Amino acid sequence: MSYVVDVFPNQVEIRENVRTQDGENYPELVQSMQDQGQLVPIQVYQDDVTNRFVLMFGHQRLKAAKELEWRTIRATVVPSPVDEADALVQQTMENEARSGMSYLEKARVFDALLSNGMRATKVAEKFGVTKSTVSIALATLNADPKLQKAIEDGKISPSGVEPIIFQDAETQALLADAVIAAKSVRRVKAVVNTYKRAGVIPGVDVEETTFEEDPLLILYRDQLAEDLHILNNIHPAWLDDADNFCQEDDFLAVNNQWERILEECDSE
Repeated sequence: MSYVVDVFPNQVEIRENVRTQDGENYPELVQSMQDQGQLVPIQVYQDDVTNRFVLMFGHQRLKAAKELEWRTIRATVVPSPVDEADALVQQTMENEARSGMSYLEKARVFDALLSNGMRATKVAEKFGVTKSTVSIALATLNADPKLQKAIEDGKISPSGVEPIIFQDAETQALLADAVIAAKSVRRVKAVVNTYKRAGVIPGVDVEETTFEEDPLLILYRDQLAEDLHILNNIHPAWLDDADNFCQEDDFLAVNNQWERILEECDSE
């Protein structure tokens, strides 16, 4: 059973916060609380051992109350969660419903839940995602900072970085710019494979196609795309003047196959 009380802000314990930084609307929240008072109570539960109030929801409201030097803040006291992991899940759901959370914030929640003893399969079940999604999210926490920022800024999707985030730190740092420019999973995979097979960092110049029907044709097309990336980045002049190289026939054969595949894809 829940009830509402006024509590001292400095006596509310914060054990876990799924947010790593203030939201964009935090300054407006402070101003609103100063002008209109507190419109929505924070949510707390009472620890059975320490008898202290522990914050569940309302981290920004509590922080604003402290900044405004309020003597008390209104709180709804709810039953204690089953455990810390359950509290973290509830907190995440509340924040996601209210204002959304960044990808890395949710990844940190997954990591915290695993640290609290929850299995990856259970984490995936709690949030309605696949175990693979959880694994990729966890890997991004150790990804190159440039890749992390690109994900947060929406320059590349979390799925787009999958081929690179499981590589070593040196490879991630070397390929970060090329990967961010590549954007799609297929192009990122081509960038990584080109580097691993030929030792060069490719540019991204393979056009996307509209063909999405035949898996075998797609696989063949993607392999040709990688071959062209490698050829182009080892000897870029081949694309303009293949006649001067002894590998002319091999290069032209691959290029012709690529053009035929593109024509077939685009005709669908």
